[in-house]
Amino acid sequence: SRTFSPGRIAAAERAAPGGRVTGLDISETLLAIARHRAGGRPNVAFLEADAQTHRFDPASQDAILSRHGLMFFADPLAAFRNLAVALRPGGRIVFLAWADARLNPWVREARAAAEARLGPVPPDPPRTPGMFAFTDRDHVAGLLAAAGFTGIAAEALRTELHLEGTAGDAAALAAAIGPVNYVVRVRGGTESDRVAIAADLATRFRRFETPQGMRVPAVMNLFAARRS
Repeated sequence: SRTFSPGRIAAAERAAPGGRVTGLDISETLLAIARHRAGGRPNVAFLEADAQTHRFDPASQDAILSRHGLMFFADPLAAFRNLAVALRPGGRIVFLAWADARLNPWVREARAAAEARLGPVPPDPPRTPGMFAFTDRDHVAGLLAAAGFTGIAAEALRTELHLEGTAGDAAALAAAIGPVNYVVRVRGGTESDRVAIAADLATRFRRFETPQGMRVPAVMNLFAARRS
């Protein structure tokens, strides 16, 4: 069985005959969306829980997959140790996390537009839980090793974000989440500020428009390891 992935539906489709996938998240809203997308597949289950502290059945999982989820743990070492308990010996953990914000225009331009409107906000200290807690690949590899994982691989992955719609659609989404949300909250911004930021972002994002939708260059950190 496999667990913990926003790509849990794709994992279910690829699971060996008799295999099962468990989608785990702390957000019931996201789980509801995932249940809808699962369409009643019999080999998919969902669990609202915190993977850092949930008491998993020992050695119950063959693989753990995550896309942009593990860098939010309050105590990543404790979380990795807990996930190791869930894996059978030799089981794999594979996960994606954001690389440096400066390499990711989806995030970089969003923060720049928000700060242009509301003023600069001091950056979080390195490794603060959040989107960019796992930018240092060596640090994360060290955490995995300390949690008992072996065969650790960590590499930068150059890819693209594929978004449906126009630059305006992407700007509206970016203005409601992530760095814009953070700057608006810290600087005491208003909804009119958010509208202005979205308009600025639409201009910044226009260069990423294609006939197939938005194609935004991105750099992720890809990690893989095995439980010893």
